Amino acid sequence: MNKKTQKFVSQCNIFLIIIFSFFFCKEKPINKANISNKAPDFKVPVFHLAENLTNKEISLATFKNKPAVILFTASYCPTCEYMFKAFAPYVHQGVFVFGVGAYDKEELFRLKIKSIKPQVPVAFDTDNMAKKYGVEVLPHTVFINAEGKIHATFYGTMSEERIKNNLKDMGAIK
Repeated sequence: MNKKTQKFVSQCNIFLIIIFSFFFCKEKPINKANISNKAPDFKVPVFHLAENLTNKEISLATFKNKPAVILFTASYCPTCEYMFKAFAPYVHQGVFVFGVGAYDKEELFRLKIKSIKPQVPVAFDTDNMAKKYGVEVLPHTVFINAEGKIHATFYGTMSEERIKNNLKDMGAIK
């Protein structure tokens, strides 16, 4: 293939990924069988610290007795950056929010996080968290209540209203 054709094919692929993510990856609740079950334990090293975390690893014990949100993301996910921004206001309201890179190359994920500078801590999945939490599609959001039970899980991009309603429903915000 010549350079012009390669560029066209590359642009078409990017366009198709964006179209797919906006039309097919809308917010959807999933895995109702796991709702209200104790959240699976994990321990992952943090590579992007934020003001709400000073330790170098995150585990279920990190947010014991606090509501939490886990954002499973990847460098190739076009809507994941939006999810980080959508949850940022709730960090200052006592919700422990953090991102986990899943199904990605660690180097690419680290570069993406460095470029977007999220206001929440970020780790890379080194403990099979994605499998433990049933992650198949990204972005994937898990809401965990203060009792350590899964309140809700969603895949795809969530609306700000849906985010706020889920945080209210689990008693994380007023």
